[in-house]
Amino acid sequence: MSNLAEAEALIKKGFKVVPLKKDLKKNYDSEILERDYTLEHIINPLSNDKGLPMWDSDGNLGINLEKSNLIDIDLETKEAIHFGSLWLPQNTLTLGSGSKGITHYFYKNDPCEESLTLDKSFAEYRCEGQTIVYGSTKDKKTGLMVKRYWGRTTDPMIAPQNLKEIFKKISFASWLASCRDWQNANEGALKLDSCIKRYTEWTEEERINFLMDFFFLCSRQRP
Repeated sequence: MSNLAEAEALIKKGFKVVPLKKDLKKNYDSEILERDYTLEHIINPLSNDKGLPMWDSDGNLGINLEKSNLIDIDLETKEAIHFGSLWLPQNTLTLGSGSKGITHYFYKNDPCEESLTLDKSFAEYRCEGQTIVYGSTKDKKTGLMVKRYWGRTTDPMIAPQNLKEIFKKISFASWLASCRDWQNANEGALKLDSCIKRYTEWTEEERINFLMDFFFLCSRQRP
């Protein structure tokens, strides 16, 4: 599918598209988040004061999150991707990135929420800005070109009331899994459980499920 056909399909679903430069996550339009881009804009890119096109007619495409009334849960690491697949509501629009798997979960931002910043190196909770949904960009770590693809193409579900809590849980677990070598559950489970019990309001069942999911991932990562 061409970027123009993709843009047309997205617009029909009510999303606000953003034409980008080829192989990049941006364009050079100072009004990138304010402008209402149309298919005509994609076919005939606007030029800057030097007469150069501010995006490419065959370039990447993004979605304006605020104008599209979307929340984007952006998962950056393999740990975040794993925990996201376990804990995030799955019956929603998702996007994959190269061989990483599903890295973005989109939900309707209703009622309106604001972005939440914890540690962007693990995951992001984004309600503003734009997210690239079509095309390829360089991977931050490997430098290789990575292509975006749709996972579930269902309509975004309305964000559950506890979505921010789920995001915080994913961010915490991802950080925890990466900050030390958890050899086995016998060494750290009791101490971790006591800390979770002290600093959260999770039920015993929630703590047990968290520890089982967490140490299952850690056991898979051991050499």
